[in-house]
Amino acid sequence: MDLLWLVLGLVLAAILAIVVLVALPWYRKHGIEQARASLKEVPSVLTRIENSLEPYLSSKEYLPERVARPLRSEIQTLAELTLPVLGKSVRRAHDVAMRKDFESMTTAANQLRQKLVGHNHQYVQRSISEHSKLLVDELKLDAAQREATVRDDERNLVVAAAGSGKTRTLIARVRYLMERGVAPTNILAITFTNKATEEMEDRLKQMSVPVADQGSDGVTVSTLHALGKRIVQAATPGPLSIADEHWTNSLVAGVLRDAREGRDLQLSNLYVNAILNFHRDLDERTPALGVDLTYRTRRGEEVRSIGERIIADFLLTHQVPYKYEATASWAQVGAGRSAYHPDFTLLDTGACIEYWGVDRAGNVPGNWSTSSTDYGKGMAWKRGEFSRTGKKLIEFYDYERREGTLEE
Repeated sequence: MDLLWLVLGLVLAAILAIVVLVALPWYRKHGIEQARASLKEVPSVLTRIENSLEPYLSSKEYLPERVARPLRSEIQTLAELTLPVLGKSVRRAHDVAMRKDFESMTTAANQLRQKLVGHNHQYVQRSISEHSKLLVDELKLDAAQREATVRDDERNLVVAAAGSGKTRTLIARVRYLMERGVAPTNILAITFTNKATEEMEDRLKQMSVPVADQGSDGVTVSTLHALGKRIVQAATPGPLSIADEHWTNSLVAGVLRDAREGRDLQLSNLYVNAILNFHRDLDERTPALGVDLTYRTRRGEEVRSIGERIIADFLLTHQVPYKYEATASWAQVGAGRSAYHPDFTLLDTGACIEYWGVDRAGNVPGNWSTSSTDYGKGMAWKRGEFSRTGKKLIEFYDYERREGTLEE
């Protein structure tokens, strides 16, 4: 009986070996043919991206982020995901022509990526050079102020600390636009306080820039509220009535009454949550009831904790390019582990920042679904991947934020 089972086992092993020997070449051939077909689609993708860029590249115009963002995402996927995956099949094919096509497309993708990344940088440097007499010699702007002045996107967000020269940069922008031929009557400078409005008007007049007032045309300098009133008044027949405190209180009372009486379900839910969470100590690991808590950085992206927001804002204000939770393609995740996303990847150096949510004893907050043991194992694995690959890891801890040393 034992001999019979042995013979059956040998027969099954032989059959399995034959199946593998037959199927493996077919599987490899099928994979190579799929790669060959996918490779033929790459040139059309590159051509489409290049055609989208061409109007800006040929005219040397600034490439708006609205146009650049989807193209940048598409070419990044092509260069970092699609082509590397196809490359494995190309190497297995041992086909010289196929390999040459792959190398040519990889080179074309990288060149297109460099054009996309470098175009606006070249535009900024060229504009600064062409207007250096104004920006450098006369206004004496520093490098960051010069770049903020000449960037020509549809919307430009300038983040700067108090006393860093925001008003000077805004005035420089007005002068720069006029030097480029924009009529003063087409320029609007908005401030938040009457004092800032007066200061800007005085400084523009000192530079012989015409400023709009009751008797003359020129650059319009206005507070946000005055501008809003002017716009509403232009569309409203008759005198405009400004809301007083009594009217405002009545409006708020009416909204709260609607919320309490359940006339608007969404409003009622917000009202109840606000009451339930009024006395809660807001913390990145203690989310409000029924709320998926995230934190928004100065750059406008959502991060998962207060500490990560502090780090992101620090990197932004110190002009350190980074990507939040980028995929670490170099990490060997293996079975049972999803892709690894370090908290921050520094684009200039490739170094990564991890913000560990632990106290000095290595414990996570008690209300986490992940245990301290499992979290510690995850930390060890991530550190091991950095050690294995020789990549730089910069580490911060939640206890540093709680002790007030994270920002030092």
